[in-house]
Amino acid sequence: MSAAYYAVFHHMIAVATEHLLPSTGATTERLLLSRNFQHGAMLRVCERVGGTSTLPKATGWAVSNLRNNPDLVDATGTFADLQQARHQADYDHLASFTKPGVLALIDLAKDAIRKLTNLQGSPDLALFVTLLTLETQTGRAS
Repeated sequence: MSAAYYAVFHHMIAVATEHLLPSTGATTERLLLSRNFQHGAMLRVCERVGGTSTLPKATGWAVSNLRNNPDLVDATGTFADLQQARHQADYDHLASFTKPGVLALIDLAKDAIRKLTNLQGSPDLALFVTLLTLETQTGRAS
């Protein structure tokens, strides 16, 4: 469970940092920048884009636009679902997981990674990265 979640988490950060620092010589800088992204902040943005939370006042227009991108909605929904499953697996000692259930979540993680990769260079990705950055830096992209 944790590996599936962290695969999406780290890929989302990689896509974001590659967008923010696109030069090929910026590998070290991208790695340093990646340390700023936070699980909770990313979850808040993903829940907004995925439609499971209310639109924030200041950036609601942006979130509303992103909700029209089904691949981004799917990927952000998967991120939120995987984070919840990881928390259950890591902290809920009464939680039970079946092999088929875990394999299905791994497939969802692979699909989310593919969808995020396909968004590279798109205006929707630029807007999504902006929201992630705002939320990570201020804790209130609203």
